[in-house]
Amino acid sequence: MQLLDYEIELTLVLGKQTDGPVEITADNLHEFVAGLCIGNDVSARDVQIPQMQFHKGKSYRTFCPLGPVLCLLDKSEMHYLDEMQLKLTVNGETRQQDSTANLVFKPAETLSEYSLIHNFAPGDVLMTGTPAGCALGLPSPAVTKVAALLPESKKWQLFIKSQKRRQQYLQAGDVVESTITSRDQVLDLGKQRHTIKGGV
Repeated sequence: MQLLDYEIELTLVLGKQTDGPVEITADNLHEFVAGLCIGNDVSARDVQIPQMQFHKGKSYRTFCPLGPVLCLLDKSEMHYLDEMQLKLTVNGETRQQDSTANLVFKPAETLSEYSLIHNFAPGDVLMTGTPAGCALGLPSPAVTKVAALLPESKKWQLFIKSQKRRQQYLQAGDVVESTITSRDQVLDLGKQRHTIKGGV
């Protein structure tokens, strides 16, 4: 792996079995979401994108650490899903910082959509999306058009070469810390702290 990236995400821990599509709204969300934790959707971009291996590129051993806290919620606390503050730092430098208030797809909508293709079981986890600030740099539309004219192998060689110039990708020895708290600090999902090992 040459392009190791990070993605802090609020992670929902599900609490209800389903066997088909369900309509989830603010009124019944508490029936499906049991709790919350921190997730880091670590991604090997040199595998995920050129190889079109989204599962493989995000599923190596030690990827996707969850925790350290599992915060169980009751019905009266579901409003916190829109009030969680996410922050990820690398070597003390803030790389990602945002609020779940800005999620493109809210938890109820995401769960309803996902239920169209998958059953839920208590204990399943669902990550809700990551804020801006990942290491991955997307090429401009003009570069994308030109690259589309190149042979596949050349296109991806250039992609990896250009991405390697980005200093944001994780290197051995980097320390990644992730926190998620509610805006009012009532909910605190703890702090993940990981040191990147050699061989990445």
